[in-house]
Amino acid sequence: MTTMNQVLLSISSKKSFKWKTSNITKAWNSVAISANGNTLIGISHYTNPPVYGSAILGEFHLSSDGGNIWVNKTISTEQVNEALISADGSIIIITAGQQQQNGNRLIKSSNSGGAFWTDYSGIANISGLINSSDGSKAFGAVPGVSSFAFSDDSGQNFSYRGAPGISSLGVSGDGNKIVYTDNSYINYLRVSTNSGASFNDLYVPTTDLIMKKVVLSYDGSIIAAATYGGKIYLSKNNGDTWVSKGVNRNWTNLVMSSDGKVFAGTQSDGKILISNDSGDTWNEYWIGNSCIDIKITPDGKKIVACALNVPIAIGSWT
Repeated sequence: MTTMNQVLLSISSKKSFKWKTSNITKAWNSVAISANGNTLIGISHYTNPPVYGSAILGEFHLSSDGGNIWVNKTISTEQVNEALISADGSIIIITAGQQQQNGNRLIKSSNSGGAFWTDYSGIANISGLINSSDGSKAFGAVPGVSSFAFSDDSGQNFSYRGAPGISSLGVSGDGNKIVYTDNSYINYLRVSTNSGASFNDLYVPTTDLIMKKVVLSYDGSIIAAATYGGKIYLSKNNGDTWVSKGVNRNWTNLVMSSDGKVFAGTQSDGKILISNDSGDTWNEYWIGNSCIDIKITPDGKKIVACALNVPIAIGSWT
C-alpha cells in the first residue's frame, strides 16, 4: 500500500510532493483552503453519520497559518457541512443544517474569521459549494430543483439562478464560465459563459459513463471530467475535442490547478491520485483512512485532504 510519506517525482518538473499532517484528529468530512494557501478549514462530525438532536452536531476548525495551528470555531447546535474561503481568506462561507430540519442546509457567511455569521434563510438545501479562484463569485448546487445559488460579491449575498439537475459544478477563475454535470444526462455537460444566466449542451465521448466531477482552468478553456468506472476526459479547447487520461477507475472526486497541469482525485477505495503533467502519469497516496474530501490551491502548489479519524493531510511540492 502506498504510504503517507511516499514521494512523487514528476518526469516533467522534477519536483517532489510530500505530505504533512495537522495536530488534531477528528471525524473529518470536509476541508477548504484559500487561494493563497494560508487559511484552511476542517469540518468534522462527532459521529458518522451525525446524530441529530445532540447538543453539538459537528466541529468547525480554522487555521490561519497554513495548517500549523488550528482553532475550534464550532457553531453550537448546528451541523456544518461544507465551507468555502475567499481568495485572501477574509470571507468564509458555510452550509449549516439546523437541528431537526431533515437535512435542510442554509448558507452562512462570515467576514470576521468565524466570530460572527450572517444567515441567508432564503437559500436552502445547498450542496457542492464552489467559488471562482479569484474569490469574486460563489456557487452552490441545489439538488433536485431547477436552480443553483449564486453570489457575485464573494458570498456576502446569494440569489437563485435556474439550472436543472446539477450534480457537480465547475467554475472558471473569474466565475463567468461554469460547467455542470447531470447524472441523468449521459455524455453531455451543460455550459454557461455568463455565470449561469443561460446554458448550452457540450458533448463528451464518455461511452455512457456517469461523470462524477467536472473542473475548469482559470480561463475556462481546459475542461476535465472524471467518470465512475472510466477515465478522465480532458479538453484543452473549450470542449471542441477530447482525450482520455489514465486508466479506468471509480473516480469520486477531482480537483485541478488553474493552468490545468496539476490534478488530484480520489477513487472509491479511498486512495488519492496526483498528477502534475496534465494527467499523463499518476501516483497513489493513502492518508491513513479513505479520503472523503480534497481541495487544491489555484496555483497547484498545495493540496489538502481529509478522512475520518486521522489528521488533516496537507501536501505541497518541494
